[in-house]
Amino acid sequence: MNEENNNLNNGTNNSGYTVKVVLITLLVVLLIGLIGFIVYDKVIKKDDVNNKTNTEENTNQTNNDKENNNINFSDLDLLKANNGIVDDTRVSQSYYYLISNNEKIILKDLLFPYNYINTSRGFVDPIENFDVLKMSRDKKMEYVLKLLYDGGAAEVDEACYMGEDIDKCYKDSNGEVYSVYVNADTVSEMYKKLYGTIDDYKNGTINSDYPSIPSKYDEKTNKYWGLGSDGDTGFSRGTIIKKVEKLNDEIDVYVDVFYILNSSEYDGIYAGENDDNNFINNEFDTDFSKSLWKGSSENLQKAVVDLAKQNKLQTYKFTFKKQSDGKYYVYSGEWQ
Repeated sequence: MNEENNNLNNGTNNSGYTVKVVLITLLVVLLIGLIGFIVYDKVIKKDDVNNKTNTEENTNQTNNDKENNNINFSDLDLLKANNGIVDDTRVSQSYYYLISNNEKIILKDLLFPYNYINTSRGFVDPIENFDVLKMSRDKKMEYVLKLLYDGGAAEVDEACYMGEDIDKCYKDSNGEVYSVYVNADTVSEMYKKLYGTIDDYKNGTINSDYPSIPSKYDEKTNKYWGLGSDGDTGFSRGTIIKKVEKLNDEIDVYVDVFYILNSSEYDGIYAGENDDNNFINNEFDTDFSKSLWKGSSENLQKAVVDLAKQNKLQTYKFTFKKQSDGKYYVYSGEWQ
């Protein structure tokens, strides 16, 4: 009997011990869980919030970058930058783009050696093939001076223009008075923008086929002088930029060139110079019989774009190359 009581007491004690162990284990597990929750709440959760915030900020920044890359400048600004234009009134509507926004981004920092705007004078000059490394100083300077003149940078000396106090005006060997000028510092600056690190600029009169541009250098005034008047062919020139390709240190820009002849009844579109049916051969085509298109002015833009998409216009390619300062400058140009 006593043995049975001892066994019963031992069983009761063992059961109590087991319950205590279980309770202690549960308390330890709960304590560890509580500590883990506190650590998560105070540290890990905070990191997650920070990471989420950073992710959202990065996403917003990426979206902002995409918006900025979607051209945060106007076509007018792009046109002015690409043509050295300083006077808004010199910008015509005969300038179009058939390129993507990414191509525009590549294009926006390039300066072309030809001015494609339709000036109020209605004067257009032929586009030539060229290679900067093979060009004479006169030809390189002529491109610069034409850019400045066509872009509106030239100023008029009113006294010289009106024939007043002509003794102070610039005159050539025949006594002809020049009234339009560009400061030599402006010419030097544009020269460097166009040709880059080529260190061969120097002041001096150039021989040019365009007497209107300021090509006569006067050391006394440190200015380039010109006659400031052009003939009028009746044509205006327009362009469509069709493709921009960037490969390593070279950028190629493909431009379709066209000419517009206006009359009281019709507008006519003609091809560029590198074509038998060009504007030069058809300057007096008053019935527009040799034009690529004729019609009313309100349909002109659509007609030009359609002709470009159908590859009926003449294409000219400009090549720009990177120089030691990391920027791209004009290198060559040729009809395709």
